[in-house]
Amino acid sequence: MKIRYLLSIFLFCCFMGATGAMATKPVLPLSQLQNPPLADTDSLPTSPIVSGRLLMNYLQLPLVAENSSGPLAAGLWQITMPEIPSRLQQVRRTEPLPVPDLSDMIAEVELTRRVLTELQYRRLDLFTYSRTELEPFTPDYSYIKPQNIQLIDGGALSDRIIRPEKIRGIELKPRYWFFSMETMLQFSQNYISENWYKGGSSNLNIMFGNLIVRQYRNKKIRWKNELENKLSVFNAAKDTVNRYRVAEDLLRLRSNFGYKAFKQWYYSFDAEMRTQLFTNRAENSLKKQSAFLAPMIFNSGIGMKYELDTKSKKVYGKSAKLGLFLSPLSYILKWSIRDDIDLARHGFPEGKTIVHELGSAIKAELVWNFDSRLSWQSRLYANTTYDNTVAEFENALNLSLSKLLSTRIYLYLRYDDSVSLPDGKGTYWQVNELVSIGLYFRL
Repeated sequence: MKIRYLLSIFLFCCFMGATGAMATKPVLPLSQLQNPPLADTDSLPTSPIVSGRLLMNYLQLPLVAENSSGPLAAGLWQITMPEIPSRLQQVRRTEPLPVPDLSDMIAEVELTRRVLTELQYRRLDLFTYSRTELEPFTPDYSYIKPQNIQLIDGGALSDRIIRPEKIRGIELKPRYWFFSMETMLQFSQNYISENWYKGGSSNLNIMFGNLIVRQYRNKKIRWKNELENKLSVFNAAKDTVNRYRVAEDLLRLRSNFGYKAFKQWYYSFDAEMRTQLFTNRAENSLKKQSAFLAPMIFNSGIGMKYELDTKSKKVYGKSAKLGLFLSPLSYILKWSIRDDIDLARHGFPEGKTIVHELGSAIKAELVWNFDSRLSWQSRLYANTTYDNTVAEFENALNLSLSKLLSTRIYLYLRYDDSVSLPDGKGTYWQVNELVSIGLYFRL
């Protein structure tokens, strides 16, 4: 508003100066001017809506002189300079409006058109260009070919409507098989109780572990297969017979099949086989404590399994998986391919290399991810023949330091009252503790 007001005052001053200079002489007729005749006033922009042009003040642009004759040349249109202030007063707004008034905008354009016509008649020296000079720069629209638009009636349009039932989508096949894997290679400190059933002693070692899981899942069936192996080797400095010894050696194959009964409960069959790959000897001795398939322990059972799988919606990576298997009827087979090992520490009666047992069992597995970096894994196994009981409780706390680096705290408690105690002394409890750091990869 202020800019328009200042511009109007500036034009008024210019026109008043021109009026004073021409007050002593009459207006020159058009025939005495050295420039071409003026344009018709109707050719100038009138209304921003009718003309389709942007609403702008043409007095702020370089002035262009029209070359055609019009009412101004015939003396039919003249505006005296004293009329301009009153015209400016008519279109000037006294207070700002949130929305411009359309009538004021049209009046302002009309006033600008009349002032431009008067300037062309009285002050031709202010004009920079003429319409003739600008004609070579007029855009050529002849290359644009007109397009014929053919309207279609309602009947033809209905035939062209794409209906959802006619669209062919991509058929995605359901996914039933799932694969996961965990691998680690870490440096560890390991504490082992003297009565550990596989033998060994406390040490600093290099540990390698691998877990491969392949499972089948649909609405009714759950079939999970696991292959796990662990191996830790250390340099036995105090052992004069064996330079290297095995601290932990495990090869485990497990399969669980379930058919849905109701909600998260499944009729289930579970089978597991465990042994080790390498031979382990007692310290400073050639006596073998365990070897491949010496012994091999196979247990199976039928019962009910409960599954729970939850994920947090607030904390990224937080989730929990729980699997509970209850078997009122289980079968255990202990077998050793060799008889030159210490079979008594594995629960074999004297002179036997094969044992059959019936009883009941319970298995529970928990994986609790506190977030994307910290997780807790736990496994509980208990089996009883109503004469002897074997229980195992494993816990591992994993902290991921980076994508491939992690640290781990592991505690393995085992109870077996089927082993023979020398001279009736000792305990049935066995302990395996481990703290490690190194590479860890999960897929």
